[in-house]
This record gives sequence, C-alpha cells and structure tokens, in this order.
Amino acid sequence: MKNYLKDILYCIKFSIYIFIVAFLIGGLIGLIVGGVNLITIMAWGIRIPQYISFLGLFISAISFMHEESMRPLNYEDQWKTYFEKINLTFAIFFVSLFILIFSVGIQDSIWILGTFKK
Repeated sequence: MKNYLKDILYCIKFSIYIFIVAFLIGGLIGLIVGGVNLITIMAWGIRIPQYISFLGLFISAISFMHEESMRPLNYEDQWKTYFEKINLTFAIFFVSLFILIFSVGIQDSIWILGTFKK
C-alpha cells in the first residue's frame, strides 16, 4: 500500500509540472488572442491543461478497454525507477485526472471570485 501511495504522489508531482507548463502556454495564447485581459488569459490558461487532460483520459480509457493495445514497455527497468506498482495506463490516468482536478479547481475559484466582484 505504501508503494501505491508513493506512486500516486509522484503522479501528483508530475501533474503539477505538466499543469504549470500547459497553463503558461495557454496564458501566452490568451495574451496573444485577447490582449491584456486577465479573464481571457486565465480562461486560455485553464483551457489548454483541460484539453491535455481530456486527451490523457481518452488514451487511458482506450487502454482500459483494449489491454492488448498497451504492450509491455521497451524500457521496463527505467519505468520501475519511477513507478514501483502502477503501470503506464494507471500513470496516464492519474496524471490526467490530477491535471483536470487542478484546472477545474482554479476555474471554479476564478468563477467564484468573479461573481463576488459584481
């Protein structure tokens, strides 16, 4: 159980890094598209991580349905240095799920702050 928790915490750490990079890329796109409008920048900053998360959840759903599509890894030894118990499908699922949780949490907090502002 301890190894599963360790793997899930590593997925959380990895998803934070992916979220930050995707949020910055989305914020840059929002800056180009909408100018210096904070709501547009935040909306694009949240939208890009959500798209990445949806793609990861779609890939993990396909691999859950067709297990033969996810063959054993070529670099199994390197994989085991990062994840002891979970396989590639569950790692993609957990990383995508945590990215989605972060983006929805920030999106809802921005929405709540926007309603109090009016």
